[in-house]
Amino acid sequence: MGRKIGRMAATMAMIGGLAACVTDGTPPEAFLARYGVEPPHPDRFRVCYNFGCRQSALVELQPGSWEKVRAHFAVPASSAAEERTQVAAAVAHLERLTAPYGGFVLDVGENEWPDHGSNQLDCIDESINTTAYLLMFQQDGLLAHHTVRYPEGRILPKFYPHNTAVLVERGTQTAYAIDTWFFPNGELPEIVELNEWEAGFWPQPRAQQEAAAE
Repeated sequence: MGRKIGRMAATMAMIGGLAACVTDGTPPEAFLARYGVEPPHPDRFRVCYNFGCRQSALVELQPGSWEKVRAHFAVPASSAAEERTQVAAAVAHLERLTAPYGGFVLDVGENEWPDHGSNQLDCIDESINTTAYLLMFQQDGLLAHHTVRYPEGRILPKFYPHNTAVLVERGTQTAYAIDTWFFPNGELPEIVELNEWEAGFWPQPRAQQEAAAE
């Protein structure tokens, strides 16, 4: 069993990066820059870990790795919803590719600190990394139905501050949370309308989701 990190340390780390109420068109790259993370490129980019991007690792993907990421978008999405499904799979794929660089292969969901010694990500790390992945998809022309927006944050009663990466659907201008924090490294992120996420969205455990879908 993992143990919860100290409430004060986690709260201070996340308050420092809280992205709530950013509606002025600030580019998403600015969020990365706050933590010393340069604009990403598939050949060379950084991933954050150990809470609030206290540490980061340089990623230089092996030849052919980015093409495997691009393969998730090989069939052009016929709708924004279909594209979000592609995004979810590609983000999970990149998490699995990048985890060895930062030693967070065994990263667990939420803010548990695992007993096995793996590096761990909080929602700031997750928001930075996911935003970087989304920006690379956008740069590579893989997003036909969405644009990447500055991350968003929320503070719920009895919960820590919490951040998420954000995509905006081009046609409707609806914003979506792309939240990789809830589940272990490499699992599909939760993608929900940002308004729902801000109102307190919290997913069921994946096993329960799968059982309900059967």
